[in-house]
Amino acid sequence: MDELSRVADERGQALSRRLLDDARSAIRELERSGPHGWAAALRLAEQLHARAERETRSLEKQLRGERLPPFPKPDAVEAAFRALREESTLRPRPVRLWVFGALGALVAAALLSFLPKWVLVALLWRRVPLTTLEPSASSIAVTGPAAYLVELPWVFAWLLIAIGAGLGFWLSRYRKKRHEALLAARDSLEAAVTRFLTDAVAPSILGYYEARLRFVMRAWALRGLSRLKDAASREIDRLTGISAALARLSRELGAEARRVEAERSDGEGGDLLYRTRVSPELLTSTYRAVRPAADLAERLFEQSLADTGAGEGEVPAYLLPENLVAVVEPHVQPSGSVLEEHAGPSVVEFVRELSGKLGVPLEIRGFDESSAERSYLFAPEWAMGPLAAARDDLRSLPEPLPHADADRVHLVTVRTALTRSSIVVLAEAAP
Repeated sequence: MDELSRVADERGQALSRRLLDDARSAIRELERSGPHGWAAALRLAEQLHARAERETRSLEKQLRGERLPPFPKPDAVEAAFRALREESTLRPRPVRLWVFGALGALVAAALLSFLPKWVLVALLWRRVPLTTLEPSASSIAVTGPAAYLVELPWVFAWLLIAIGAGLGFWLSRYRKKRHEALLAARDSLEAAVTRFLTDAVAPSILGYYEARLRFVMRAWALRGLSRLKDAASREIDRLTGISAALARLSRELGAEARRVEAERSDGEGGDLLYRTRVSPELLTSTYRAVRPAADLAERLFEQSLADTGAGEGEVPAYLLPENLVAVVEPHVQPSGSVLEEHAGPSVVEFVRELSGKLGVPLEIRGFDESSAERSYLFAPEWAMGPLAAARDDLRSLPEPLPHADADRVHLVTVRTALTRSSIVVLAEAAP
């Protein structure tokens, strides 16, 4: 029983470890299958948890109602053994059988040696009366060939041979019969021992240990299912945390996009004219030009997996905003040629519209001869081509100068050599 318990414990531990490893591997493999793998892994973990909980309740109910059979009683084996032992005492021994058979044949031949002569003389020849003792048949001399049949020692010899042959045949038959009965008793004992050891219906030693082995394995299965349920619960908590983190990240990025859009939509601030020329149509056309491939999410997900550590408690790289922005930005950043093609006409329109209207926002009494008004145009590299072409058509436009701000075009008008007395201050102009 100790060896059985050891084997059952080893198999139970191996089964429990294999069950946990398979579950974790399936969840992690499904989680790493794609950008939405965490959702499929969460559903799998929830299904595992529900299934493990149902199986745990079922096994607990079965184990509580289990009644282990007692050790079987060897009554049939003992009865068959007693029958075999009794039959073995009835089987004749060969030496004893032949010795007593020979003695019996000698005694029978000696006792019956007078009978052939009496039959011949009294019954067949009628030389002596059948009911008288005198004269006796043995006193009559028999001559001729019949003497070899009824006279001593010939009659004793052939009687001994005949009686010995008949007795030997009977004893051999009797010995064979007892031997067959002993073999049948042995077979009955073997069948009783087999049933006692391995019978699948009646109580047996095999059934006794199988019942206990099944009980132990069910107990290990219950323990493994409990561990699986706990592991699935931890995976659910982890994947639910990833879901919440992704939802929070989506809200943060959406709020950031709305904040940037609100900043760009501001029309005027202070004494500087500021306009946003980015229309929805321009954004749509630019996005279509720089729209990444359909498998971008897959490639970004694989890259984030490569950047994530192998530890169980490591946070996935795609949950960190800085990592996500750093990975996505190179794939969606428009090139200079794309901006020149799509945003260039809007920039030219903006500059043409304001170049003749923009002036210094001051009230001037009079201009000095040395005073002059100048305009400066600062634009990013991608806008230099369209602005240069527009200046060829409209010479009044200022010459574009490159600057580092890739998102803005600055049109600046300045007036030089203004004296303090030529500027009208509103407080002074009031009566």
